[in-house]
Amino acid sequence: TPTVANKVTRDVTYVAQWKDDKNNNGTPDDQEGHFTVTYTDGVDGAEIFHDQVHQNILVNMPTPAFEGTAPSRTDYVFTGWTPTV
Repeated sequence: TPTVANKVTRDVTYVAQWKDDKNNNGTPDDQEGHFTVTYTDGVDGAEIFHDQVHQNILVNMPTPAFEGTAPSRTDYVFTGWTPTV
């Protein structure tokens, strides 16, 4: 918070200071935690789809959606994500 003098003793201009708060929680974004959300196929020895990595996600922001159609794999049924998204 900018400091304002208790008493006026000269001409002064106070300039507002601003910082991003994209999750609207009252804390500047550069002062809080950022997270990474990764969607991975979970298959050892094969790549069903490239990992999708979303970085710098602020606390309480919506979880980024998986991009594209639901994953598919021969002889398997995609039943969702763990943990649940």
